[in-house]
Amino acid sequence: MRLYYKPLDIQMDFNEHQVIELVIESRDYFAKTLFDLYESFEVTEGQWIASLDNKVVTLDKNIYAINDYYFMLNPSKSRTVTTALNKQVTSLAQSPEYIERSQELVAAVQKYGLTLVEDVGFNFEVSTAEDFDVAALIKALGLSIFLNSDDLVARIIEFCDVLQTLTGINHFVLVNLPTLMGESNLNSLVNELIYHDHRALLLSSVQAQCDVPMRIIVNEDLAVL
Repeated sequence: MRLYYKPLDIQMDFNEHQVIELVIESRDYFAKTLFDLYESFEVTEGQWIASLDNKVVTLDKNIYAINDYYFMLNPSKSRTVTTALNKQVTSLAQSPEYIERSQELVAAVQKYGLTLVEDVGFNFEVSTAEDFDVAALIKALGLSIFLNSDDLVARIIEFCDVLQTLTGINHFVLVNLPTLMGESNLNSLVNELIYHDHRALLLSSVQAQCDVPMRIIVNEDLAVL
């Protein structure tokens, strides 16, 4: 995949460089860059453009931006993860190896509901929808995923693994990591991203003290180095 930032004419090819660092030294322009990035997730073609096999693709289905590292202890706080988890669990519940148990669950819930209504004490004839789907029950469970590690490097890698498994997304924008990590952790993260075959853009206003396959620096005068 390639990622292109139009205002600065910067192109990043993740097929050539698995992890790329983009440093925007002007804090004002860094803020604009972030605004442009998040806005591009909401439109078909914004200031950031993603392409796959020379075809423009939408950012929201191909790239995930992470700037809140605290929430990753509970990935289900991500709507993307929650939606994908419910979709895959529902699909499994409707598969041949689980369909009998799923039907038993639906039948038990329907019986419970009928009993509650009958116990109200009115002489009603009661029935339930014949086409009731187990997906409604699974959604009502509010399934959540919690990562076991408190280590930020491990947490980021686990989250990327979860997202790739559930959604197929394997390109990430990691925002402001140098302000959170020291040199050894940053080097460890880059190595782990490469080992797990994830593609990542490290986007910040401060250069990370670590080794990256490719580094692009935009200085205060907005010259690309």
